[in-house]
Amino acid sequence: MRTPINEAVKVRVDIDSVAQRASLLCVRWQGRDYLVRETGMAYTVRDGRKQVHVFCVNVGALDMRIHVDGDTLHATLIEASDGLAD
Repeated sequence: MRTPINEAVKVRVDIDSVAQRASLLCVRWQGRDYLVRETGMAYTVRDGRKQVHVFCVNVGALDMRIHVDGDTLHATLIEASDGLAD
């Protein structure tokens, strides 16, 4: 079931400047570390002058959608899903 969260999280990121790619390695949410097993999609959207990097990742039992503000680098967990039907 998809659940809207909208909470600030800490993320650990690997940046490859040669390939010009960034990938999430770990997400810290509610005092617990979740290792990223797979990145489904990673893309950038623009909301006016604000650039947001969106990561859709799998951390085992959960799928998460995380927004990272391109200016402030603040990360927000937008939603989490356990994969079950609503």
